[in-house]
This record gives sequence, C-alpha cells and structure tokens, in this order.
Amino acid sequence: MTLNEAEKLHKLMEIFESNPKNTDSAYQLFMELNKHGMYLTVIRLYHKHNLNFMTDKESELMRSQFDYAKDNIQ
Repeated sequence: MTLNEAEKLHKLMEIFESNPKNTDSAYQLFMELNKHGMYLTVIRLYHKHNLNFMTDKESELMRSQFDYAKDNIQ
C-alpha cells in the first residue's frame, strides 16, 4: 500500500467513525478495505456497528461490499 492509499484509507475511516450509520461512507470505506484485502476488518466493522439491521435501499451497496469480504476470506 502506498502512502497516498494509506492516507485515503485513514480519511475514509475518520469519516466512517464520525457517523457509522451513514451507508455511503461505510460503502466507500468497505470498498477501499476490500481493495487492499482487509476482508476481516470489513466484517468486524459491519458487525461492530450493527449494520446488518439497516434495510434501506442505500445500504444495498454497503452490504454488497460486506458480502464480497465474506466471500473472499480464505
């Protein structure tokens, strides 16, 4: 991971932590974590913040990143 990628990931994490129920910021963070193979982190954050109970249409993209992480755990 390059310095720019690490800084981007850090910024996305800060945004997510300020409001974990924001499905757009969760999606952006999860997508970046998956890009770097950090599947367990996606799963941990998803369960830690009880995002599995979110059922609005906007949460579909976030959930797709969670499913992707689950499918790629080895």
